[in-house]
Amino acid sequence: MKQISAYLFLLVIMNSCAFHSGMMTGNAELNSNSEIVNFAIGEAKAVYVFGIGGLNSSTLMKDAKEDLYSRYPLKKGQAYANVVVDFRLANFIVFWVNKATISADIVLLDTTKTSEELQIVFKKSEFQAESDLYADLWVQPGDSVFFVRNNGTLKVEVREILWEKKVSVVTEDNRILNARVLKLYTEEKKITFPGIPYKVGDFVQYTAQVTDDLYEQTTAVVKGINPEKILIVYGSEIAEVDPEEISVTN
Repeated sequence: MKQISAYLFLLVIMNSCAFHSGMMTGNAELNSNSEIVNFAIGEAKAVYVFGIGGLNSSTLMKDAKEDLYSRYPLKKGQAYANVVVDFRLANFIVFWVNKATISADIVLLDTTKTSEELQIVFKKSEFQAESDLYADLWVQPGDSVFFVRNNGTLKVEVREILWEKKVSVVTEDNRILNARVLKLYTEEKKITFPGIPYKVGDFVQYTAQVTDDLYEQTTAVVKGINPEKILIVYGSEIAEVDPEEISVTN
């Protein structure tokens, strides 16, 4: 009996890892003024029990398209480019899960067009906003935060929660970027987080690396915080540090 159970367990593992995928790509007609402004993704899945139920591939792809267009509606002058469609089938002996994923870059075909008018390409489908799923996340749409990017900081506004570790943000010059939540810092002095014994505006001591083998202690100011790290500024430099890397000034 134990041998049979072990065999069935092994069979489940082997079947659960059986995936197959197909892929096709497409491109919008880009020009010298084109600019990638965002990344879009849509998903749909169907479950089959003993081969019964679920949806066919064309219906899955349509649902995935509707999901993509609902999450990332195009503005005037924008188009989807580098479109990738992927099908994956997971086998679990008595049931199968077929999943379709469509991803694409959103490009601004002409950067001189800034109209906010939306292009309605598919009938908008009903879906639960990702922001509703992550209502307890410390950042929410509309929040003003610092975004650490390319060794500098950008003042941005949170636009949409993509999932618990990534959001889309809007820069002061109206660019839309994706950002890891870990790279966002609140500038609000009244906000505090457990485990972060500092608040925005505090002066702290930090041991900065001057050369490969030379370090010196300097006074820094807390520019932003998040639940895990602290953003400090000293002179013309910025640094993301853990709480134990700094101390209160004497």
